[in-house]
Amino acid sequence: MVAKQFYRQIHGLRPLGRQRRYIRFGYELEGSAKIEREPNNAYYLNAVAATIQSRTVGYLSREQAQRLSAQMIEDGIESARCSAKIVGG
Repeated sequence: MVAKQFYRQIHGLRPLGRQRRYIRFGYELEGSAKIEREPNNAYYLNAVAATIQSRTVGYLSREQAQRLSAQMIEDGIESARCSAKIVGG
């Protein structure tokens, strides 16, 4: 229960239905994430952020972001959805 409370209080993310489960050393949440280009990012012009429930949970590595950002620009895509898994506790 501590991991669940920590997860909700600190991160503000809520487990969705049966997509959550406790694992041996923490907590696991499966769902979808939004992958979105951040061309105005102060640190990297090709930055691609991953957001879950409207909160940024991370960024792609520079190498991945460069390739994906170029492909998204070529295809005229600003954002996309993908499967995601958060593990922590």
